[in-house]
Amino acid sequence: MTKLIGEGPEFLTAPGPIAAFVTAGDAPVSAVLTAGSAPAVLLHCGRGELRTLMEASPTRRPVEVGLCSDGCHLLTVVRTVEGREAHVFDTATGELTGVLPGIGRIAVLLKGCRLVAVDDAWPHPNVLETPCTGGPVLNRPVRASILGLFEDSTGPMAHCTRPGHPPALVPLARLLDAGVDADSQPRHHTVNTRWGTLRVLTVPAATEPVGDVVMLHGGPYGVWIPRWDPQVELLTRQGYQVHQLEAPYTASLRRAHTRFVPGDFGVKDVESVSDAVAELAAVTRRPMLLFGFSYGGLLAARTAARLPDEVTGLFLMSAIWRSADLQRLIDDGRPVPGDLRAFLMHAFPDRHVGLPEVELPPTVTVAVVHGTRDTVAPFALVEAACAATPGVAFTPLTDEDHIPRRGSSVVSALYALHTWLQHCEGTP
Repeated sequence: MTKLIGEGPEFLTAPGPIAAFVTAGDAPVSAVLTAGSAPAVLLHCGRGELRTLMEASPTRRPVEVGLCSDGCHLLTVVRTVEGREAHVFDTATGELTGVLPGIGRIAVLLKGCRLVAVDDAWPHPNVLETPCTGGPVLNRPVRASILGLFEDSTGPMAHCTRPGHPPALVPLARLLDAGVDADSQPRHHTVNTRWGTLRVLTVPAATEPVGDVVMLHGGPYGVWIPRWDPQVELLTRQGYQVHQLEAPYTASLRRAHTRFVPGDFGVKDVESVSDAVAELAAVTRRPMLLFGFSYGGLLAARTAARLPDEVTGLFLMSAIWRSADLQRLIDDGRPVPGDLRAFLMHAFPDRHVGLPEVELPPTVTVAVVHGTRDTVAPFALVEAACAATPGVAFTPLTDEDHIPRRGSSVVSALYALHTWLQHCEGTP
């Protein structure tokens, strides 16, 4: 039991640990999202008891809660087998007044009893708005990546970013009304592979192109969106065209790629990435440089080994690429985050990494950047892998975790990236 409100014998308790607790300003309304395998949404109004508005089921799971400023409506974000939905309840009656399907990770209740959410449309999202009491949905596209929605005395504000523009807080209305500079927007297109179709964002070089870099994100699922990225800024200012390639596993989730089963990881996805890189190289008629973060680094290293004629440079960040090191993570009981262990158990259910060891071609210029306190990909494994690979330029990021966040670490990583480009170009 968890104590929520009050003192002495009149305090309220929730049945188990709490994932979220929200209140509605001066209104005597509070909402609770319980934690655990079967989360529930509980509502408290005035001096009444806690009421259960929603409980998890095999097809839906509440993951967020929120209240409007006067406490008259409760928002619950629900994860379903098809995606995410926003459910709105009347706090006075407990009745469900509206459901907005197809939302992304952002949904809020604003003044005037309005539900505003952002969907996951690619490459540019839509802002969805509807009354809390139900009614038509206003759907407006926005040419930015929205990181959060807030409200102050001037109205709704968006924490957002877009190519060439670092994250900033701007009025939502200005963002919706802004024109689109087509030349500054990445080009979105697809490439075909033997296993399916992958989406690509191609960011143009700031000058006449001198080369091409294919970027592979971590995951194994996720998707690139048009946004400000210091690494992309550096690459494009140095004259490189950047191709941000979708992970094959993500494509499989949207049914554009063969579905993955245990044993396919590191096999089908590498074949797909290799096909995509070869197609991009054929179009640009230039050799490719590969940038891989985390799981994307494993894919990038194996692609470089498969395409020695097309790939001349490899930059790895926070990545483990050797099969033996993946096997060590399974065998030696190293403490790794639950998500990684769950992925390894799913990818290799027999506890055997059946991937051939990767041999990087000596013609590929390799640089590795890794945090010394990486809790996902142990630093000692990567340090040993670099020592065993001739010619690798290794940059440890002192006291940094899996994702470099401190200013000094970001600068060190960018410096390593710039130096790697010079080496790929054959300049000291």
